[in-house]
Amino acid sequence: MSRSTVPQSTVVPSAQPSTKIATPRPTPIQDLATLAAQSDLIVRAHVEWIDGQTHTLRSSLKPEEWIKNPKGLIADNLWLWVLSGRDWGRNIPVAITGPILGGPDDGQPGPEYILFLHQAPSSEYSDAAFPNPNGLPSYYLTDEGRSKFSNAGVFSIKDGKIDYAGIAQYRGWSVDQFIAEVHRYAPTPVPVDNATHDLSLQGQHARFTVEVDMINRTPWKASIGPGARLLQQVKVRTWVKKVDRYGLGWDADILGLSLTQEEYDRMQAGSGRYLVFLTNLGEQGECPMGVPQDYFALQGGKGGIFEVKDGKIGYSGISGYEGYSLDKFKEALQWAVPTPIPYPTTESKYPPPTLADSIRRLDIIARVEIVSSGEASPTDPNSTTYTFKVLDWLKKPDWYSADTVRVSDAGYKACQLSLGKGPYIIFLEPGQDSPQYNPGHADYHLGSVYGIRDGIIEYGGRIGQSVDKVEADIRTAVAQPNK
Repeated sequence: MSRSTVPQSTVVPSAQPSTKIATPRPTPIQDLATLAAQSDLIVRAHVEWIDGQTHTLRSSLKPEEWIKNPKGLIADNLWLWVLSGRDWGRNIPVAITGPILGGPDDGQPGPEYILFLHQAPSSEYSDAAFPNPNGLPSYYLTDEGRSKFSNAGVFSIKDGKIDYAGIAQYRGWSVDQFIAEVHRYAPTPVPVDNATHDLSLQGQHARFTVEVDMINRTPWKASIGPGARLLQQVKVRTWVKKVDRYGLGWDADILGLSLTQEEYDRMQAGSGRYLVFLTNLGEQGECPMGVPQDYFALQGGKGGIFEVKDGKIGYSGISGYEGYSLDKFKEALQWAVPTPIPYPTTESKYPPPTLADSIRRLDIIARVEIVSSGEASPTDPNSTTYTFKVLDWLKKPDWYSADTVRVSDAGYKACQLSLGKGPYIIFLEPGQDSPQYNPGHADYHLGSVYGIRDGIIEYGGRIGQSVDKVEADIRTAVAQPNK
């Protein structure tokens, strides 16, 4: 029989038995020995606050007691992922799944639990997919997703007793009795010394950790951060922690430190070479939104300073490390300073923007000094107009012939102008009402400000570089043809 004459038959799909075999969920854990053995961490903790995400809730936990901690984790906060929005997530106690967003209004600790946790990320939700904003050690419930109503790793505490019990037989037990029972299957953690504890927390909270040399230059005084500060530039020797908790790196040969008088005196009194723990300045002081992004505060104040002298630690911001060799102290740092998971990025076939790309959208770049300020803007009475005298043009439109520039929308960058005395390099973006067509209006937006002192860029970008070098780079970029 030829291929064309093969008899045809009609198959009704619903009449055929399904060949798809459903994958069963793992059996829920119902005995304490198995639960303890499968947990990487067992901790008594308060829920501080909760942040909701699609299909997941992120809870910040404050540990009160380590019950199982075989890796010697040191942390003053943990991050708990709870996958909600699934059928098997409905029965988690309300205090973990909400609604207590932001924590208790009275500032008191939130609900208390004993939690059995594991570090292995879910295949669907992980730090790489939803990085936590504080860089905290992250965990999931040990029994997560094993069945529809499986929450064996959750034991809530009320009036000194177990209230909600992930394994029902322990409801009503006293907390001490329950912890003692857990210790039958999980050894009591070995306590760490105070110095190791404090150094680890310092490393977790710092944005960057870096070895630097003080630059022999009179500090610049300004009111940024919490009150008057001394702004001191330092030269980078080596980065210990170069990628921050958000997965964002920082690449610079020179950094700015915003120091109190006490912190500055401490660093001036030493060898000039230091390992420092750095954090953001924060939105404080007289210029909350205008804080230069290239300046950092010491994490922990003087506790973030470690002097390097003759190959050893001299002054130690955390007691206990004085006299350590530099190599030994760096070993301690490698253990104490966590390596964050970089924020996920999509690989692009396009190269990152060059300096020429960045300034192409700008109308004017110039070195200037302030002629006047404080005038009400003709287009916005709530905005202040600045008038600048141009000292050196770096980029300007062909039609522009004046030797002054007016800016009506300085925004928070106006605060950065007040930090220095000038001159400045300013970068101006075109506004909606271009002066080319409406000369009476000053509708430029102040994009960036580079503060200058003694021929050196003091803040705003490219700090520590000479003005001549920065201006030459800008001119080279401006001269490149548009792509």
